[in-house]
Amino acid sequence: MKINKIFQAAVAVILPVVYFYLMGGFNSTAPSQTEQVIIDPLSVISRDFLRYAADKKIQPTGLCGKEKSDSASSVLINRLVLSQRLDIKVIHDTSHISGMGLGFRKLYGYFEKDSGGKEIIYVSTGNYEDGRTPLQKGYIAQNVSSGKQSGTLLHSADIGSWYLKPSLKIRKADFSPADTRPVAAVVTVNFEGKVIDSTILKVRNFSDLQGKYDGGFKNRFMTEYEKPGDNFSISNREMFAGSSTSALFDIKIYWFGEVDLWLEKVMLDDEIANQLLEGQYTSKIIESSSPGLFDCVITGVCNGKYSQANSISLNYVLNIMSAHLNKTAN
Repeated sequence: MKINKIFQAAVAVILPVVYFYLMGGFNSTAPSQTEQVIIDPLSVISRDFLRYAADKKIQPTGLCGKEKSDSASSVLINRLVLSQRLDIKVIHDTSHISGMGLGFRKLYGYFEKDSGGKEIIYVSTGNYEDGRTPLQKGYIAQNVSSGKQSGTLLHSADIGSWYLKPSLKIRKADFSPADTRPVAAVVTVNFEGKVIDSTILKVRNFSDLQGKYDGGFKNRFMTEYEKPGDNFSISNREMFAGSSTSALFDIKIYWFGEVDLWLEKVMLDDEIANQLLEGQYTSKIIESSSPGLFDCVITGVCNGKYSQANSISLNYVLNIMSAHLNKTAN
């Protein structure tokens, strides 16, 4: 997706203030017949093995020494646990962001909490009685903040693309599968400080295959792309151009002020995590599971082999392996 030169110029000088330029500068996408399935990886993660290791509640058993490191199962599991997902969250107090913690330094809107207690940002149009003062359109999230993020992410040449997944919701009453009103635009700035990607999400993009929307958070949208999760695909080369340990990429969420909007977070996956955390490797993880291989991963955890960027993928795989091994042992 290429950025319109008018938009690039506007971003370089001032924030977009004219709706015409915004509409001209972002790539608009059309609905397609793509299956929309939202899978929360946390639904299968019941235990945090990184925390267990840090608290010394889990230790290697010595079974790893009997496992062949070059076996197909070992190679697969190692590849999966090293895949990366970053959660860029809505955090009211950014002083809590440390290490690999990620959040937006600048947030615009009303802080709320969802049913699970997680912070979200709400922006109100004033079209509904919500006790909130109507807000002006503009960027509701920008300036990704982190302690050691750029120095920890693996961005080797064998990672072809990264995938952005903004978790957003609108009012069910505002939805129509034919509604072309713009809701939000997701803008990505690479490590070099250049805008490399932008996409508009319209009301109709919140639709499922049946032309319906349940009013909940989505991170998959009905766009022209064939694969769920590929709505915001960014090449590895573009993303990390000119990267250094002192530079950070930036993701910005622009709200058009047309319909009420909630933002929970933005996820960033590498290619393997993009598939892994959608459940595409579940059966292969189960087939590859063995006490020795499980112990090899635990040994790596205890030896600090994995970074925080691996934590979700790592815990996802270990929880599946652990559940399967416990089941077969009984």
